[in-house]
Amino acid sequence: MGVFLRLGWGIVLLSILVCHDGAPALAAEASANNLLLPEAMQGTWANKKGFAASAYNTQQTRKAGVSSLQLKYNVASEKQESGFWFGLIGKDLSKYGAVTFWVKGENGGEIFRLGLKDGSWFEDKLDAKAYLPGGVTTEWQKVTIPLGDFKAIKDWYNMDNFSITFHYDYGQPYNGVIYIEGLVFEGKREGVGRQPILKAESPPLESLSEEQFLDLIERSAAMFFWNEANPENGLIKDTCKTRVEDDYSMASIASVGFGLPVLCVAESRGWLPKRDVYDRILTTLKFFRDGAENVHGFYYHFLNMKTGERWGDCELSSIDTTLLIAGVVFAGEYFKGTEIEALAKELYDRVDWQWMMDNGSTSSMGWTPERGFLPYRWNSYSEHMVLNLLGIGSKTHPMPIGSWDAFARPVNNYKQFKFVGPPPLFIHQYSHIFVDFKDREDKYMDYFENSVQATLANRQWCVDNMNRSKSYGPDSWGLTACDGPDGYKAYGAPNGDNDGTVAPTAAIGSIVFTPEVSIKLMKYLYANHQDKIWGKYGFVDSFNWDRKWVSSKYIGIDEGPIVLMIENYRTGMIWKYFMRNENIKNALAMCGFKKSQAAAPTDAGH
Repeated sequence: MGVFLRLGWGIVLLSILVCHDGAPALAAEASANNLLLPEAMQGTWANKKGFAASAYNTQQTRKAGVSSLQLKYNVASEKQESGFWFGLIGKDLSKYGAVTFWVKGENGGEIFRLGLKDGSWFEDKLDAKAYLPGGVTTEWQKVTIPLGDFKAIKDWYNMDNFSITFHYDYGQPYNGVIYIEGLVFEGKREGVGRQPILKAESPPLESLSEEQFLDLIERSAAMFFWNEANPENGLIKDTCKTRVEDDYSMASIASVGFGLPVLCVAESRGWLPKRDVYDRILTTLKFFRDGAENVHGFYYHFLNMKTGERWGDCELSSIDTTLLIAGVVFAGEYFKGTEIEALAKELYDRVDWQWMMDNGSTSSMGWTPERGFLPYRWNSYSEHMVLNLLGIGSKTHPMPIGSWDAFARPVNNYKQFKFVGPPPLFIHQYSHIFVDFKDREDKYMDYFENSVQATLANRQWCVDNMNRSKSYGPDSWGLTACDGPDGYKAYGAPNGDNDGTVAPTAAIGSIVFTPEVSIKLMKYLYANHQDKIWGKYGFVDSFNWDRKWVSSKYIGIDEGPIVLMIENYRTGMIWKYFMRNENIKNALAMCGFKKSQAAAPTDAGH
């Protein structure tokens, strides 16, 4: 089975087979696994003039009619590196036992490494010579590497790429040519159990009233935050698979921040017992007080959900800590007069918002012990408004009031729509999940109406570009940061990235701004594409009909807006409790908020 690999320099035919339990895979199976799609990213790279290239080679074939991949390299100077990769974006290799291929060298003795990288960018590179006792020769040799030897890989369910690397410090010769043919993922992984497909609740749309339908969407997404958590510490996964169980172990503190109010919603609606929810939230807050590493009250973006340790070399994240603390504040107000309220106050008071400003007028986006403060700041309109309000309202380490005026508010225009801020819709949702900006404005704008305009512009652009993508239409729209065919991207319109990928969370998370068209989209997708995009927690993260691609993930920071914004639309519950907090009330007053006149935004860029 061959596949064309479309690279910048031309086209190469590389023989790639996918097998299971040693048996050749059928074309349908390979297609279903999405391992052979020509859209997968592939190509060469070179650092400091290192060179790698691939081309047809009709003379160096092992089998008639199948071309090998020719790789030339030159890394004759220190620190040079070059190589070739092909994409495995989002592919599940958990069931395979080994990767095999055939290799020969032009002169023999060539040295290289084989690498695998997962979707969380954990990577392992193994010396080919360890699997070729006599080294590379001028004759074809078969190489078999058990996938279990790639010890650094943490997420076999979500791979990124397979690579062949040449580097100066691998040893002589520093230049040469090798030929690769017949790359195969095969065999069965021992100790990796395959889970049965999980059935999702999906009654016919016509059997549901609108309230029942909203209940189904909201409840389905809410269960992500209960089921995909470690009950021993309350940490919640960043992502999970849509239709099967998985063993992902990377937690997101922002997922936890959304999850705390989600669990309260589930309790209030009778989906989960009050005692269980209280105990889970209490456990979570105690863990963040006593167990999770923090610096000046800020937490690392991702944590190992089993141990609570920092994930890789990720940063202390100011915005993700903000979303966590916003959820903590909500939980404290919801369970007022309890130990949860006391813990919530303790965690909020511990955050040193002044420190994260790094002597600037706006907050840094983060900090690492290896590099110090990140060079990026929250200095232009984005999802960080709740950060400023929590910071300004702090009674222990407050941000100066002037930080509210210090970020730019540039205006975007699309047809009759005018709004401040970048186009991805999550930017216009995250702060609004917690802060009720409705009927309020400061000296700059009405922020709620601004999100209305941004959402309508996003939808209108999709309608206007229906000829560009099968995914776009009046009832199929919504561009935001989400999973995509080529990995996670921040999609947006009118002037952002867009490739036909639509995320249901974009429109559903805007239900408070555009209720009629958001509900129409939910009903359209459920009625027409339920078989493709509906899983154990409701709508999957995203889809792209042009690429015949559907995400195999749920992402916590996309599930959260679905639940919380539907609940705000139905009852205003998240706003009701969050806005009771005295710190938030004081911050809004200090920033000059007053009753809104629904004024159009003006260009207040700095």
